[in-house]
This record gives sequence, structure tokens and C-alpha cells, in this order.
Amino acid sequence: MITILFILQFLKIDIEERLAKIESLINIYQRKDFYLLEEKNLAKGFSNYWVIGYKEGKKQDLKNLIEGKGGKIIKESNTGGNYLLAYLPLFQLIKEDFIRYFEPSVKLKYSFSPNDEFYFKYQWDKWVMYSDWVWDFEIGKKDIIVAICDQGIDYYHPDLRENFSFDLIGYDFVDNDNDPYPENEEELHGTHVAGIVAGVINNYIGISGWAQVRLLAVRVLNEHGEGSDFDVAEGIRWATDNGARIINLSLGTDTYSSVLKEAVEYAYKKGVLLIAASGNDGMANILYPAKFKEVIACGALNKSNGLAYFSNYGKEQELVAPGTEILSTIPNNRYILLDGTSMASPQICGIASLILSSFPFLTNCQLRAILNGGTVDLGDKGWDRYYGFGLLNAYYTYLIAQEYVYREYYKKIKVENQNYKKEEFYGILGNKLRNNKKRKMVYFLKKGKYFQKRINF
Repeated sequence: MITILFILQFLKIDIEERLAKIESLINIYQRKDFYLLEEKNLAKGFSNYWVIGYKEGKKQDLKNLIEGKGGKIIKESNTGGNYLLAYLPLFQLIKEDFIRYFEPSVKLKYSFSPNDEFYFKYQWDKWVMYSDWVWDFEIGKKDIIVAICDQGIDYYHPDLRENFSFDLIGYDFVDNDNDPYPENEEELHGTHVAGIVAGVINNYIGISGWAQVRLLAVRVLNEHGEGSDFDVAEGIRWATDNGARIINLSLGTDTYSSVLKEAVEYAYKKGVLLIAASGNDGMANILYPAKFKEVIACGALNKSNGLAYFSNYGKEQELVAPGTEILSTIPNNRYILLDGTSMASPQICGIASLILSSFPFLTNCQLRAILNGGTVDLGDKGWDRYYGFGLLNAYYTYLIAQEYVYREYYKKIKVENQNYKKEEFYGILGNKLRNNKKRKMVYFLKKGKYFQKRINF
């Protein structure tokens, strides 16, 4: 964690200020109830393997102590160093005068840049959000499910098919069948959005998507880009019931809908993070469902980091991301540049997927607050109605997430001394949070009449 704090300070990121903002946002999104700190813990990593420095002549004393605690020696220094690598159960402390340091073994790896054909030439959106920096930490995991509620998606596209499970590709609520494939090649919006979130990375072709997660194609808009609030609501609920942790909604309407409101409340209560496009009218009016308080409203930036001329704005604006000249996938193995807040929303969705891949036990409210804490401030200082909290920076967000997780979980939740693997520990931690009966969500209700209408992207 010293390294993380150093990097944050070097980048002139005020970590304490950002963590305080995260705390205040969580208090808005969710009523917090953490486990109390039971024991100060030196374990700052996510590993059972520890590098332990000892004083001269005390190696055998340390070895005896480790073996007495059920651990084992993995490696000893062959270069005369007074340190060794040991395996110990998580959170089992060793406090002795002859120990110089006691730290988790840290993984190092080469810096990653994708080999995808169009990444360096065209994907300015990924550069400005520090994609290659965050990919050194995480590129996504298939156990995180992200639903794209949109037009149909070409799930056979070579830059997408690896991130679909053909056991459950999705559902078509327009035609009421289990094949959410586009009606024709002009039905391209959903495929484009999907590519921004999860285009296959490092396959020598096409584009680099944000996260190598599992996609669900939820077709709620027809070939003309139109759909009913009923179908969109059905899609949100279906995606939630089929394991989606994040739902992208690159669609909108200026009319309130009760069925849509109930759907986002349903998903939010189930722990889903919802992200939606603010709208493309260039007006001070965020469209629904982005306007609902359960949903992150995302506006679009141009290449100069200014608000795109078409992007809506308003008091519900939460984040902004690149939304002009965005290259992504379209049906029949093609690619195209498109503009819109529809292109900005999946940028946020992709970064959220990366954070959740590393820290799957985070709640939707915590994840939302972390995203809002990982921004580059634009416009007026702090939140404003044009840029919200600012441009999301993937690298900043990941570093802040690491620090937040360490401070709020690894220092506050005690795990009994057992030989848990990392994945098992995540599961235990997640269960502790889910089973915490005192934790309650805060839901924002808004009265309104029901109107049948079209929903346009």
C-alpha cells in the first residue's frame, strides 16, 4: 500500500479527500454498517504468502515460530539476505523483536499494451482514460456478468464472441425469443456498445474493449432503435435475475415511467450497478432512466475534454466520458466511428467491470462511490451540472479502489486463522457483507403517472 499511496501522491491525487468523498457518497447511496475493527492487522495484501525480514542470526528462531503457527517456509535467500518467503494463514500475525518487517508477497508483471490493430491509431477514448495503465492491474474476469440492454448484438463478431457464453447469450424482448441477434446489419447500436465494454483484447484484430467479462445481450430496441418502456423494464429485470452485476442502458426518454422506475429499483435492490446515457439533445434535461437516482447518468466529452455539443446535462449528471468518434464493433465483422452519450455510458460500464473483477465483494453503492472518487475534475471545482464529478480515469479509480478496500475491509473484518485461498477469502468476505442484516439500502422514490411511449437512443 506504500507504493499505491506514493503513486497517488506523485500524481497529485489527494487520497484522503477522495476517500472522504467516497464515504460521503456511500452514506447517500447506502446506509453503512461495517464490522468493527477487532484487531490491528499488518496484512495489507490479498495473499497467504509473506516476505519476512529477520535480524542477523535469528533465522532458525523465525523458522521455528512459523512452523509452530501451522505455516511453512517456501523459499530462503540464496544471496545472503536476512529474509525468507513463508506461507501463513490469512491474518495470523507474528510480532517478535527479531522481525524487521512482515509484508505480503507482491506480484510484479510487465507493463501491458494491447496488440489490437486499431488501439493505438484510433481509440483515443481509451488513452485519455488511462486504459493501458489500469490493464497492468486487471483486464476483467468472466465471472462478472454485464448486461447490454439495447438493440441486438452480433455475438459471432470475432471481437466479441469470446466474451459470450453460448449457454446463455441473452434474450430478445422485442420478438420474445432467446436469440438477441440483430434483425439486419443496419441494427448496429447494441453491437457497438458491447464492443466498447468488452471487445476482445490482445487478439491482433480490431479494437480493445475495456473488460474481458461475460456479456449478456438483452434486445429491448428494434432495428429502428425504438422500444417500449415495458420491454426495457422486462430486460432490466431479466438481466438482474440472470446474474448481471452491471447493466448498461444506452437509451432514453424524456417521459417518466413507473414501470421503468420499478425495474431500476428492483435491480438496485438486488445489488446491480446501473449506468445510462444522459441523452443527445444538447439540453439541460437528463433523460430517463439516467434521471432516476438509482442510475449513474453519463454525459459525453469531445476530444478537447469539453462537453460534446449534443450531450445533455443537468442536476442528475454524475460522470462524463468520451463520446465522439468512438470506434467499435458493428455486425458482420465490421467497425465504425459513432458519436453519442450512448458511446460514453459503456466507457463507465467497462471501467466499473474492471473494478468489480478485482473486488467482486463490493456492493453497487460502494462501487458507484468509488467511480465518483476516481475522476479528473472538469468545469467548476467539484460537482457541476455539465460534467458531474468529472471524467472517469480508470487508473486513478483502480488505485483508489485498492486503498478503499484495504482500509474498509481488510482492516475492519477479522477472518479466523484458516488456510483460505484468495478466491475463497473473497467468497467469505462477500457472504459476510450480504448476510449483514443491519445493512440497508436507501431508495429514492418519485411519484409519477404512467405513460406508454417510445424509447429512442
